[in-house]
Amino acid sequence: MRTEGELIVDIGKEIPVYDALDTGVFRIGPSLIESLDRVYSQHGDCSLSDGVRALAQRGLFFACDVGDARWIDVDTPQALVEAESMLRLFGDSLDRDIVRPARPRAVPAFASLADAE
Repeated sequence: MRTEGELIVDIGKEIPVYDALDTGVFRIGPSLIESLDRVYSQHGDCSLSDGVRALAQRGLFFACDVGDARWIDVDTPQALVEAESMLRLFGDSLDRDIVRPARPRAVPAFASLADAE
């Protein structure tokens, strides 16, 4: 993801410049559902990122830094194997300190500003 302050300005695996990672945790409100409906109506298909991107382009989606929280995006069979290994290794104590490589900050995308009104 690319952010400006707390706002998400772009999201997707194909963006060339980014300053945050999408953790895959979203607070979904009515404006995101409406955005997904619009994108689907226009293209006949859509993803969650498409809906977030559409709201972000209007300045209506924000991010929250998860700090050093341990997380994994489980979107492939291999990622599932890795997540299960993490759970076996750390159990419910996923907050224990470990050495991590430097990486962009990870932020879950939260509800649009329109939903807060």
